[in-house]
Amino acid sequence: MVAHLAAWMPFLWALRYLWVHDWQPVSDASAVALRSWDVLTTHAPLVGQATRLGAGIFDPGPLEYWLLTVPEHLDPTHGLAWGSALWAMAAASVAIEAA
Repeated sequence: MVAHLAAWMPFLWALRYLWVHDWQPVSDASAVALRSWDVLTTHAPLVGQATRLGAGIFDPGPLEYWLLTVPEHLDPTHGLAWGSALWAMAAASVAIEAA
């Protein structure tokens, strides 16, 4: 349990920092927030984030949007931040258990 708490501390600290400084999604974060919001509509994203590598080239897929859609719908202002922190903490816990 101590290993899990130690792995979660950077994410919790960053989340607290974002809330104290009234973080708002801008630039790429706002694009991710908008695409995450669209998941539950008829215009759900089928490809990942667009890149500047060339025309028609996208990131591997829309999993990021699907994972962040519930936090984004619960809290449109900060849902992206705490949803990302929760998923990162879950991934850290899985890595600890796998080790």
